[in-house]
Amino acid sequence: NNGNIDTIPTHSHPTRKYYDAINFNLKGHVKEVREIYEDSTSYTKEEFNPDGSLVVSGEADVIVRDENNRITEIIGDHTTISKNYNGQIYAKISYTGSRVFTWKNGLVVADEENWEYIEENTSGSNTEQIGQVGHDICYYEYNQDGLIVKSCWSNGGNNAEYYIYNYIKFDAHGNWTKRKAICSFNDTINSSIEERVISYYE
Repeated sequence: NNGNIDTIPTHSHPTRKYYDAINFNLKGHVKEVREIYEDSTSYTKEEFNPDGSLVVSGEADVIVRDENNRITEIIGDHTTISKNYNGQIYAKISYTGSRVFTWKNGLVVADEENWEYIEENTSGSNTEQIGQVGHDICYYEYNQDGLIVKSCWSNGGNNAEYYIYNYIKFDAHGNWTKRKAICSFNDTINSSIEERVISYYE
C-alpha cells in the first residue's frame, strides 16, 4: 500500500469490516457516490453498506476476495421474468458477467468485465431472442498521491479511449468532487467537467 488509501480500521468505525471503497479509488467510510450530470440530475454510481462492503446490484452476485479481504472479482447472474395477467411468461432477460480487478501496490491498475445479455420475447407466435456479448477493460495510471491521472478504456476492438484527469475540487476526506477529463479517441480530443457528491457514515 502506498499509504494514501484508507486500508487500516479506525476506532471511530469499530463495526467496519470491509474497505471495498478502495476498489474505486475512494478514501474514508463512504456511504454513497452520486455522479452529477450537466442538467443537475444525478445517479448512484457506487454504494456501500455500514460494514464497508460494496452494495451489489443483485442477490445472485458473488464477491470474490483475496487474502487481504480486497475485492478481486464480482460475478453476476441475473434473470428477470415478465408475466401477463394470466401468469404466462412473455419476456425473459438474462445477464451473466464477471468483473475482475487487478491490484498492484495497493491500487487497482485494471478493471475488466466480460458479460452476456440475452433477451427472449414470447408474446407473439414465435419466440424472439436477442443476444449480446461484451468485453470491456480499463487500465489506470496514478500519481504519487494515489489519484488516477490517466485511464485507457477498450471494448475489445482496435480503438481505445484515453482519458487524462486534472483535479479541481476535493472534499474533507480527500476524495475529488470535481475534475476535468480530457478524452482522446480516433484522433479527436474532447474535454468535459465531471462532478460527484459523496456521503459518508458518521
